[in-house]
Amino acid sequence: MCIMNMKKRSTETTKYYYLCSYPLREGSVVEKGNWGRILRKYPNSQLFEELLINSRISGDAIITGDQRTRTVIIDQKVIRELIFERIRRIEFPKVPSRLDCLFVCKTLDGAKSFKSEPGRNLDLIYEVEPTDVNSRMLETDWSWINPIIDKTIHEVEEAARNY
Repeated sequence: MCIMNMKKRSTETTKYYYLCSYPLREGSVVEKGNWGRILRKYPNSQLFEELLINSRISGDAIITGDQRTRTVIIDQKVIRELIFERIRRIEFPKVPSRLDCLFVCKTLDGAKSFKSEPGRNLDLIYEVEPTDVNSRMLETDWSWINPIIDKTIHEVEEAARNY
């Protein structure tokens, strides 16, 4: 689920569960967009921005190198997010961008399941509530976010549509 801003839960309201690897105090406000910020820290992530700005790209045009020039290595997470964002912009423009969201789980069991994913073992689970009851929310299916190392671009595009 993508929600714009959340704070650590302190009263009886709709609750969600948020995971992060650092401690939060009651009343802490968790801002949206952290995933986009993290992706922009990856090596060669400036290519990510350049490809997003260039609306002419298609799935077949995403390459990671050129024999005549230097080889460019882009992390598979960056490539996946590039494809997901391109599909979102073209086919689902009213859906919030994953790069500008805050990801939460609706249930504690969902949060525990998410925590069992690779790379999440240091995460802490927090009960949180929206800071704005009118925040845009989008419920999605995390199971469509998988490593893409063995997938074709068209398979990743289809996952983005299903997500």
